[in-house]
This record gives sequence, C-alpha cells and structure tokens, in this order.
Amino acid sequence: MSSMNPGKEFTAGAKLFSAAITIAGASHMIDFIFYGRHISDLASGIGFALLAFGLYANGVRGEPVPSDRSRNPVAYSGSVLGLLLVIAAIVMKHWP
Repeated sequence: MSSMNPGKEFTAGAKLFSAAITIAGASHMIDFIFYGRHISDLASGIGFALLAFGLYANGVRGEPVPSDRSRNPVAYSGSVLGLLLVIAAIVMKHWP
C-alpha cells in the first residue's frame, strides 16, 4: 500500500487496467517524441498519464465509490481532465 491511497486495495482488474493505461500513455508519448510530433499524440499521452494518476491515487476496489468526500479531489480532477484530453485527441486525429 502507498501513502497516497491508504486502505484502498487494487483488484486484479484494476491492476490490469492501470497497466494498460500506463502502456498506452507511454506509447503515445514515444510516438510524439520520436516519430511524428503530432499534437494529438501529446494530448493522448498526457491524458493517459493523468488517468493513470487518478486511478492510482483513488484506488479501485471493485465497488461503487460513495458520493461523499472519500475520494481525492485532485486525483478525481486529474482523471476527468485526462479523459477529456484523450477524447480531444481522438477527435483531433479522426476529424476530417
């Protein structure tokens, strides 16, 4: 356990999802740095990194999160911003 998310254990699915998000973010950043320098790759790389941070900081327990203040507001905001960046990158890449 880390000091960032005390008492919140990752399930096996959350570990797999976290690894997939991290790999996707790293691959988009590598693609931006070495191959194309397309702004959509940068946006998706940063977005996936923010999603991975939000998942790590809040923890995923396989159950719905109550609507009280049990989640980290910074991590939640980072996750929402990351999701918006990933969606914007998809729109930028595939918009005519």
